[in-house]
Amino acid sequence: MELTCHAVRNGRGGYGTIPHSMENISINFLVNELKKTFPTGCPISRISLRKTFLEWRLGKRSLVFSLLPRSAPFFLSENRAPGDPISSADINVLRKYLENGRLTTIEKPVDERIVIFTVEKTAIWGDRAGIRFIVNAGRIPTSWVITDESSKVLWSWNESSTIAGTTYLLPEDDRLPLTQLTAGDIQRAEKPKDLYSRFRGLGPAMCRELMEADDTDAMLAKLLAAKPEGGYSYLKEDYPVQMQSLGTPLQAHPTLSDAIEARQIRGREQARFEQRRHHLLKRVVREIDRKQTLLTKLQAERTACDKAERMIHHAELLSANFTAIKRGMDRITLEDLLTGEPVEIRLNPDQAPSQIISRMYGKAARLKRKAPKVDERIGHVRSQLAALADEQYALQQAQSMDDLPEKQTKKQTKDKKAGELTGVLRINLPDGFFIYVGRNNQGNQVLYNRKLGPDDLWFHAKDIPGSHVILKNPGGKKIPEEMIAQAAALAAYHSRDGHNTKVEVQYTNKANLYSSKGKGQGFVLLRKFKTIYVEPKSPIEIADD
Repeated sequence: MELTCHAVRNGRGGYGTIPHSMENISINFLVNELKKTFPTGCPISRISLRKTFLEWRLGKRSLVFSLLPRSAPFFLSENRAPGDPISSADINVLRKYLENGRLTTIEKPVDERIVIFTVEKTAIWGDRAGIRFIVNAGRIPTSWVITDESSKVLWSWNESSTIAGTTYLLPEDDRLPLTQLTAGDIQRAEKPKDLYSRFRGLGPAMCRELMEADDTDAMLAKLLAAKPEGGYSYLKEDYPVQMQSLGTPLQAHPTLSDAIEARQIRGREQARFEQRRHHLLKRVVREIDRKQTLLTKLQAERTACDKAERMIHHAELLSANFTAIKRGMDRITLEDLLTGEPVEIRLNPDQAPSQIISRMYGKAARLKRKAPKVDERIGHVRSQLAALADEQYALQQAQSMDDLPEKQTKKQTKDKKAGELTGVLRINLPDGFFIYVGRNNQGNQVLYNRKLGPDDLWFHAKDIPGSHVILKNPGGKKIPEEMIAQAAALAAYHSRDGHNTKVEVQYTNKANLYSSKGKGQGFVLLRKFKTIYVEPKSPIEIADD
């Protein structure tokens, strides 16, 4: 393969100008890990393109290429890359040239952040062709290029200067090779830039490590050897060696790929979780504000209904003093028949006395009929607010996607297996007893609808947001008091007052629970219940007991 080189020096990620997305020596470690893991001719069974990752399925493992800016260009993973798949012409091209091919070689043709994967692809008519997948990690974000054996560009991603049909040119770099770096050069350097601006393959972090190393020659030899020994995670980056200049690592991993995967995939999943939780919390807060506004309006209506008796009393006073009322009067003061005190009554000057009295009786009657309906609506809205408060608390305490309600269509809900639980935590106890804890309102509803039996007990912290807890009694035996205390402690722990030393918890059986339509998901009402004061305990503490 003959490639024409040219200089690349730009202010956005050109060689020898600014720090790049990943140390070149770290990429050497990744290349060596890959060579050690996959034999020559390993088949690529599946290509998947997602919003932040490109995945090659190689046997039972995945080779994942990242699209995230300033990240590792690729890493090995035991898991599938997460994220929503992209269906476009790009995935069709990638599958056309790479899928069902064999990974034959991995090389770094220049001492920089470029890796070339050669894939042997056999056409349906039997002809074999060599396809090169070129990863340029010197750009931010990383770019990909597919060429044929003669370096003719077939496709590119994030490489605006590359045109299909032209010859792909590797970058030219006039810096010295890393093999010419000596201990004297390191000792004379005053800052990391003095090294990475003169020698290829270094970045600021590795330069700083060389300058601060106790044994410069040993550290340099270790970096040049680039043997896959492990991976160390620090606050912002991952490295194949323990970095003395960065202090104690946050975490050590068996390989550098594991360290990168932990940061990138789990970090992405955490970001997706935070985004979805924020969206759900925003919706719940908006719904709480709407219900609170409605409750205020209903309470004002109920206050108006309380005036019905006074209006009837005023109408009776007007009837008793009918002759004293004249058309055109806007108010009149009469003596109260019961107390003898003066009472001022406002009148409509445009109405006759009989009309005023008749309308006053009619309005009072309407308000008296309206009062029970308003009371019912107030109770309904308050129950919805309580359910929303439970949901808000569950979202605030959520730690992962498992704690959030799933997005489900009606068909998916209908098709769900009867024994499958959503948003529920199970804790086993001795003698066949076990406990279910609702992790969100969806899980609370599942517990009430499908998992609460006649011999079971239901628990919830009294008058505060929290999870529903069910103590399952499969054999219908007498439930020991200590297990009731354990279930109550879990209900207290999974409530808003879980940090307190004592929490009041209500518990009852299924016969004393009921749910009304429209009350809110996961909300139930109690006919009879018992209360117990307990110290909150986590699931781990319950398991230890």
